[in-house]
Amino acid sequence: MKKYEIALLCIAGGLLLTFLFGRHEWKHIEINPDSRMYHLLAVNMLQGKGYYLVPVGSIEDYDTQTIERFSIKDTEVMDTEVIGKPFMARSPGYPLFLSLIYLIHGVNVDVVLSYQIFLVGLVGTLMILTGWLMWGKFGAIMALIAVLVFGMNRDVAYPVSQLLTECLAMFFLTAAATSAAWAKKGGGWKRELLVSLIMSLAILTRPALVYVGLVYGVILIFQSIRTSWGKIFAFAGPCTIILLAWSVYASLESGHIILISSNGIDNLFAGLDPVGTAEKLGLKSPELNVKSLQHFWECFPGGIGLHNDSVLRLLADIPNRLSEVILITVIKLKAGTDYLLRSLLACILLGFALTGSILWRDYSLEGKKENVMIEVIPRGLIRSHRWIERFFLMAAFLLVIIALGFSTTIIQAFFWILPALSPFFRLELRFREILNEGMDSAWPHWILSWYWGYFLMTMIAFGIPRFMRPFLPVFYLCASMAIPMLVMALMGLRNGALKQK
Repeated sequence: MKKYEIALLCIAGGLLLTFLFGRHEWKHIEINPDSRMYHLLAVNMLQGKGYYLVPVGSIEDYDTQTIERFSIKDTEVMDTEVIGKPFMARSPGYPLFLSLIYLIHGVNVDVVLSYQIFLVGLVGTLMILTGWLMWGKFGAIMALIAVLVFGMNRDVAYPVSQLLTECLAMFFLTAAATSAAWAKKGGGWKRELLVSLIMSLAILTRPALVYVGLVYGVILIFQSIRTSWGKIFAFAGPCTIILLAWSVYASLESGHIILISSNGIDNLFAGLDPVGTAEKLGLKSPELNVKSLQHFWECFPGGIGLHNDSVLRLLADIPNRLSEVILITVIKLKAGTDYLLRSLLACILLGFALTGSILWRDYSLEGKKENVMIEVIPRGLIRSHRWIERFFLMAAFLLVIIALGFSTTIIQAFFWILPALSPFFRLELRFREILNEGMDSAWPHWILSWYWGYFLMTMIAFGIPRFMRPFLPVFYLCASMAIPMLVMALMGLRNGALKQK
């Protein structure tokens, strides 16, 4: 594919997403309680007051829009000496982004909406570029389709229209995917350095993305430990230095030990309260298993399947509800133990996912030379344990059944199933005449591990579906390739079977 052709496709993807989001009749950016913190952090930094997420100094220091839109009262404005040291509840990425906009245009929150629509347009461009880097010409064309489907997802409008971190985090995460795909094409340690810098910005914007960075680092070690230590240090060094520098500064400013932000512990312990849940159910003792199980199924909303993220909500909610049932009916432990149980479950599942992304077993098919090769996990380190292989396959098919059962259309089901399914059951194609760049790998290990690492750690530990929104561009990009790959794989298997007959 010629450079001007990919450039035109990238421009088309950016303009398409800009149009799809720009057509919304948003007159003002949406404000919620978290928006107030980000805005005040930005304004206070601009005024040189420090990293405070509450109004400080005098109410006369703030403009009319800030006072009216964020409901600031004279009684809540206090001096920094009264408040004390700042509470580092938010990482600096998004407040600095707002500060830069306010520095250019003055304090006007509605201007941020235009910048966020522009960022989404850049996301469309990056999706096309990532598709081309990973899968060649065919990948770029399918990425354009992914951009269209992504832009028509009404749930994506939420992070764009809100004064929240999701839109900026979405941009940085997509840019990190693009730079990682570029690094995997070759070029040595310098390209991994770029991945590290962009990943650091993503984490400083959305601290939960630290899971993505950790998983990527682990995969990079497995891939490069015998060939290029320079790549490992190029990624780990800058990212660690940047995050530690901010953490040290935040710790000194707040007087407490801070790792990226101070609300990390609160988030990890947030979620289920089995004691409170039992009281809501009217259970004085964990004896009524039937009622608990009935509550487990009733927790799924009646309107499930109406939104593109309905399957994701279901999959994300199952571990929470299962742990709730177990805690109420069996374990009889206090609320704090729920975090330990879910964290243990997350670590186990993350281990399975990483195993599925790194260790592969090749199943050879007669007559597959130019058709298809199917790889099913695992053997490798667990060569003697056949039950683990069966577990992976059962888990994969369970995901398929759940997704099919709660999706309104087959297309929607495929968009949710295949990226989730691929760590367990991977399709690797040899259609060189279609993927004319001659790439052998249809599912890069790093992108699968990103998805599963982020999904498992954020959804099981935090249990909030909107945390997945920054990952949606990469998610749709993988799904756009999964559908034709599945069709081609089935055709290849059928042709191989016919040849054997």
